[in-house]
Amino acid sequence: MTNKVTIPISLDLDEELAWCVGFYLAEGDKTRDYIGVSNCNVDLIKKFEVIMEEIFKIDKNLWRVHVKTSNKRLDDVRASWKASLDLDVINVLYNGLAREDNIELRLNSRYFAEFFNRLLEEFSRRILKIKSLSLSFLEGYEVGDGSVIRRKGCLYGIAFTTKSEVNKDLIVKIFEVHYGKKPRVRVNKGCFEIEVCGVNLMTEFIIDGHFSSHKNKRRDLINSYLKKEYTRSHVRYWNALGSGPKGIFDIAESVNRSHWSVREALSKDFKLGLVNVLNKKPKIYELSGKGKKLLDILGGANV
Repeated sequence: MTNKVTIPISLDLDEELAWCVGFYLAEGDKTRDYIGVSNCNVDLIKKFEVIMEEIFKIDKNLWRVHVKTSNKRLDDVRASWKASLDLDVINVLYNGLAREDNIELRLNSRYFAEFFNRLLEEFSRRILKIKSLSLSFLEGYEVGDGSVIRRKGCLYGIAFTTKSEVNKDLIVKIFEVHYGKKPRVRVNKGCFEIEVCGVNLMTEFIIDGHFSSHKNKRRDLINSYLKKEYTRSHVRYWNALGSGPKGIFDIAESVNRSHWSVREALSKDFKLGLVNVLNKKPKIYELSGKGKKLLDILGGANV
């Protein structure tokens, strides 16, 4: 088996591999005998499989699939997943509590498992140094052990859970290094709960693509962000600037708000890099590239 897996002499850590590392640490089994990940989302399982095969030249016939299902027709489940994944499904277990099928993808190679697990410490150091790698790592981690925190339906923050102190330290350092924010950490039932809060940070998280690999969580992040009164007022001003540069009084008139409210809001947005000032007296504002990206993500929301 080992001769069907390539161990590179040198390995470039790119964004795809950083995503796999995050996904593996959140959804994987870290053992001496095999590497494996499990999830209910077949697209995520396939993404992990394809990236790993490409980087390490893994023969796809080495993968083994285990399925847990609430469907009592186990042979039908096996045939369906074998056709869908184009992989050998070797075990299907009945679990009456399962809301949907859970797929475990496993590579039974002690040789590769030892190599890959040794790399994780080195990967962690390299991931921390580059923001794009950190974001890809978090994107992979978030689909498993990341969540959106809401208060009264509005976005409050995002959270991560882990039983590993090493993983906890890496996540905390990523936010300290790349966002200048030290997350709040608490221990609950043997797990570390890591929380990052603040409306300005949530704006950055949306622009940076947090939860992009999980459609429901991404949608929840954006929708709960838009429910905040702070966001709703600012989006009105961004929409007004969407058609081109404007002065404060023109913006205020177009959205039926006081010029003082507009002035205060855009002053904050300027500090966040969401708008540019074209003229100081009178002040003329335009959306920056960053602001245009945010407005595009929000879909020019009608608020």
